[in-house]
Amino acid sequence: MPDIIAKLVEKYEPGSEDFEISIDNEFSIRFRQVKDYSEWLDINRRATEFAEDCKRKRVPDGIKPFLPIDSEAATAASILSQCCIEDQLGLGAWLNLSKKAGLLFGAILRFFQAKQCMGSVEKTAQEIEESKNDSSETDSTEPS
Repeated sequence: MPDIIAKLVEKYEPGSEDFEISIDNEFSIRFRQVKDYSEWLDINRRATEFAEDCKRKRVPDGIKPFLPIDSEAATAASILSQCCIEDQLGLGAWLNLSKKAGLLFGAILRFFQAKQCMGSVEKTAQEIEESKNDSSETDSTEPS
């Protein structure tokens, strides 16, 4: 069993300190890679507390225009803002995006989660593509 864990860690551990999410090849947003599960729990704890504060309307004045907001959207915006490296994309910007372009916000969140979980989505996608190429080469060399 330890071999399985070692292989999983080797394959999925974060490869760099940050990563980028590109939107329409026009915009890119940089995020930092969470180092370990304890840090991830701290980020989630702060995000949950923020969502509770939103529910109780105990937020700074700059956040009040975005209320009311769904707890899940508030949690997600908090997580993204805690991990976003871009200075101009603070919590208010993420809340605004969740309100005005919710589907894009959701897509960014899902891609962010995939990057955090797997360390490198591109690496996995590349491996899948290589696997497809290997299997098509194998298929083409078999006698008909």
